[in-house]
Amino acid sequence: MAFLVVLIALVFDVLNRYEPIGIDFHTYLAAAVVGVQHGWSFIYDQSIVADAQKQLVSSQIAQPFLSPPPAAWLTAPLTPLPYWVAYWVWTAVNFVALAGALVWASRKSGFERWLYAAGALAPWWVVHALNLGQVAPLVAAGAVLATRLARERKDVAAGLALCLLYLKPNTALLVPFALLAAGRYRTFASWAAGGVVIGVAALASMGPSGVSAYIDQLRGTLPEGASNLTVEGAFGVTGVVATALRVVIVGIT
Repeated sequence: MAFLVVLIALVFDVLNRYEPIGIDFHTYLAAAVVGVQHGWSFIYDQSIVADAQKQLVSSQIAQPFLSPPPAAWLTAPLTPLPYWVAYWVWTAVNFVALAGALVWASRKSGFERWLYAAGALAPWWVVHALNLGQVAPLVAAGAVLATRLARERKDVAAGLALCLLYLKPNTALLVPFALLAAGRYRTFASWAAGGVVIGVAALASMGPSGVSAYIDQLRGTLPEGASNLTVEGAFGVTGVVATALRVVIVGIT
């Protein structure tokens, strides 16, 4: 019965798509194309990225690339493929990574382990992230892998698994700090060291001009879709009230 409920939920998730398929992957891949063809220092030149998006799929919505550089690096190997082949490869890798992490990290065994993993994949936001081609499933996979590794006291490996958070830091940024508060210092240190390595690689690949362009993009006005997901956009508050609300949210979580 539980398996049937999960299966029905997955079917509804697949059928209930209200945003263009692959819209986020489309942006990552466009940035990767710019990096490969023009140099990585140009991946935050939004006019070039927009041109690359139109060349990939002219009918797809173009949106600014505001993700950290690793999102573009990770999709770069897919640039030689036809766009839709690349999208489905990316989606399959994301799904298998998250599903595999859930199964491997589970405390259950046998069929029950698979059922719990399917249940975790069934909520609409998981399939929605896969539909959009988001990196969020990989971030979740990193957090799940880190849970099992930390449970086995493999603290350095757990920290390295958490480095997947750097693909989309705002998705699970509190996880390493929660581990730090729990006394898992080696896990936090290896995660932080991984961040330093990624930061150095970003500086080396993009140069000061590329890093400066990225910082300028983050300081500027966000697109409407991204702005709606912030505290200010979701609750219509600013300044001190927005900061206080963030503190409350962090405290609750």
